[in-house]
Amino acid sequence: MPRFPFRAATLLAALSVSTFCHAHFPWLAVDQEGKAILVFGETPAARTYKLPPTIKQAKLMDVSDPKPRNIKADVVETEDFIGLVSADKPRPDRSVACQVTYGIYHGSRLDYFAQHVGQLSESSDVEASLPEQFELQVRLVDTASGVDAYVTSAGKPLADAEVKLFCEEGHEEADAKTDSQGKVSFTDKEVESGLNGIMVGTTSDSESGTLDGQEYKAVSRYLTATFYDPQDDARTVIVTPHQDQPESKGKVTVSSERYP
Repeated sequence: MPRFPFRAATLLAALSVSTFCHAHFPWLAVDQEGKAILVFGETPAARTYKLPPTIKQAKLMDVSDPKPRNIKADVVETEDFIGLVSADKPRPDRSVACQVTYGIYHGSRLDYFAQHVGQLSESSDVEASLPEQFELQVRLVDTASGVDAYVTSAGKPLADAEVKLFCEEGHEEADAKTDSQGKVSFTDKEVESGLNGIMVGTTSDSESGTLDGQEYKAVSRYLTATFYDPQDDARTVIVTPHQDQPESKGKVTVSSERYP
């Protein structure tokens, strides 16, 4: 894959691309210090937008294991960054997620789901394992030719969703549609070195209700997910079995000497 250190790419998937124009979404990632961060912007690169109250209250979770673990995070505001930053450093191969209801916009309740995938799967047979409250989620698979993304909505493949690939500066790099299995594929040439992200959106007109005393007639759900190029030498993650703890068979130790 192209080698442009610390560049980012954004995959944008939606049933209606116009829905996303000039919109902001929560993005989870791991920064160069190894801390989990959550920002609110049009892309993962937009990191100076003020956090709305509901986004400030988002709860970050380590979802690598069947039982999620809460991650303490605080609001940080500087001239070049506004977002949530974790107090500790999640292990590089761990996955982080959060789910938050933003509010009501144009009569639709907005539910946001965000993931950072610390380690891509090597087989398409591996099942997504986020908690049930993550109605939208993605499983990422490292293939011989690039990266496949399997998107599910309420446990079922999200088919015929348009997917666009953007670089960190917002330039469109590629576009495609998910197939009947909710899969879209991007080649090694299209996936750039550094941070990549996907965004998926779907709206249900059959759901209605009230939120904080305000009525809504539809529910729009958006998922963003980030991952690092699995061929990116700058962020190599070395995974080895525990040598001195036989009882921890199946667990891993991560060497992050080259991890910023």
